[in-house]
Amino acid sequence: YEVEDVLARHPDIAEAVVVGLPDVKTGEQKLRALVVVAPDGDVSKADIIAFCRERLQPFKVPGSVEFRTSIPKSSTGKVLRSKL
Repeated sequence: YEVEDVLARHPDIAEAVVVGLPDVKTGEQKLRALVVVAPDGDVSKADIIAFCRERLQPFKVPGSVEFRTSIPKSSTGKVLRSKL
């Protein structure tokens, strides 16, 4: 959750979730940030990765960023990671 905490501090990010995806070449887990941009936000994928590089250890920086309009949640507000 450290990566998600860092992403939440970005002024243009309304919501973020980080998931691990297997790398096809190495089989290792790569991080992908799923981001909902704030209504008045203006941020690029490169901006988000640079923001993370300044605040996280290199192995914790997401390898990719995907913009979403929403993050799926249960009725209690818990992120439904199985639907990501």
